[in-house]
Order: sequence, then C-alpha cells, then structure tokens
Amino acid sequence: MERFPQVKLIVHQKNKGFSAACLSGVKAAQGEVVILLNNDVTVCNNFIDPLISHFKKEDTFSVSPLVLDEKGHVSSVSLRIPYLRRGKMKFQKTEEAISSPRYTLFGSGGSVAYSRKKFLLLGGFNPLYSPFYLEDRELGLRAWRRGWKSYLEPRAKVIHPKGQTINNRFQRKFISQVKQRNEIIFSFNNVLNKRVLITGVVFPLLMKLLYKWINLHFDYYFSFFSALRFLPEIQRQRKEEKKSMVLNEEEIFKIIKGSTPEINNQLI
Repeated sequence: MERFPQVKLIVHQKNKGFSAACLSGVKAAQGEVVILLNNDVTVCNNFIDPLISHFKKEDTFSVSPLVLDEKGHVSSVSLRIPYLRRGKMKFQKTEEAISSPRYTLFGSGGSVAYSRKKFLLLGGFNPLYSPFYLEDRELGLRAWRRGWKSYLEPRAKVIHPKGQTINNRFQRKFISQVKQRNEIIFSFNNVLNKRVLITGVVFPLLMKLLYKWINLHFDYYFSFFSALRFLPEIQRQRKEEKKSMVLNEEEIFKIIKGSTPEINNQLI
C-alpha cells in the first residue's frame, strides 16, 4: 500500500465468499466501469482500453476478454452462446478463431468489466450461489432480461489457469455437491415459463433422482435438498424477475446466436 497510496484495500475480517467480496469492492469503487480479476489471472498487454470502449453504448452491461490457458489455447469460458436442453442451460462449442467482438450471455467473474451502476442495480452476484459457481452466469442472464448486453472483446486477453484456486482450497466432493446444487437452483430460479419449468425442469429432475437412487449415487440427494431449502427465496426472486423482464430467454438466445454467424453448431 505504501507504493500505491491511491489503492483502497477492503478487508473482510471473516471470509464471506466471492459474491460478498465483489459487492464490497464495487460499492467502494467510484468509476463508471469496474473490472473484476481473480488473483490467479494474468492480464496481457493492452487489456483495459478495448474493454471500456464498449461502455460508450448506454445498454452495455459487461465486457469480457478472451481467456487463455497456460498453453495459449482459448478457454470455453470466453464465449457463451446458450441453448436449453431438457430444462438445463448448455452452451455451443466453437473451435473457430474469434477475431471480432461478439455478444455473449455473461462474462466470467474471474476477469470481466461491468457497468458499476447496472451491477449495483442488480444487487451484484446472487448470494444463493455462495460460495462459488454459476453466479456470473445468472447475473448475465438477469442483465439480458432487462435489455442490457454483454460482449466478448477478443482484443483484450488474460491467462487464467483452469480451476486452480477452487481446486486447491476445497475437496473435490464438496465442489461437485455445490456445483450440482447451484445447477438445480439456477434452473428453478431462471426458467420463468411455468410450462417449461414443469416439463423441462421438474420432470427431468425427478427422473434424475430416480436414476441416482437406483445407482446408489446419494451425493446428488445432498445437493437436491440443499437447493430445496432456498425455495421460498427462489419464488420471491422469480416474481421480481418477471416484473423487470424486457426480453425472454428465447429472444435473448436468438440475439446472442445471431451475432455469431461463423460459429459451428456443435453442441456440448
């Protein structure tokens, strides 16, 4: 801090997790644009200017860089082109070079620029997903519902080793349970059409529970019941989202996919 007196350090006496830490930092910031960076991310030259250039557009919510692994390969988290399969959100896969800005569903929370005003209007990352996983996905979707756009800017690049921070601090079993729990929360919280919710989320989930029981995979039940305890809050949030919705999921997916004409249709 002696070398950089202009830097303001925000310290939580107790670890409150990713969402709370980001919200504290964004609230303390004063600029119109905030950039989140994980401590294991390395930025490449000319990182900031390409990102902030997009915020000249009033409806810009977030802009994310091209994310590379240690070998220089483009990570799948860079570009998120969504589609629904059996009530679960999945993403198209591309092996094409990305040379121009694209719409994306969300920017990875480990390296992304946000409109500070819009981030705070949404309340930051949803604490339902604490301690990690899917909070950045849901935030991007909530922004798109309001007509606020997220971009991938390939002129900005970062190097981010895959999963090192979480994998080094938590046991694999716990990570798996949290991820499964958050997938369930995300589906219940963000499939707002009741018919699709029943046919595309509830019914497949019941079938999956039966499959896991038959195959004695009981860890999934821990994730399921952990998600269920948030049901009252999920119902409250669903009602609030419907009030603010300008675009539905079908319209959002169409806009995002429409900006990527050269990407192949291989699905994962």
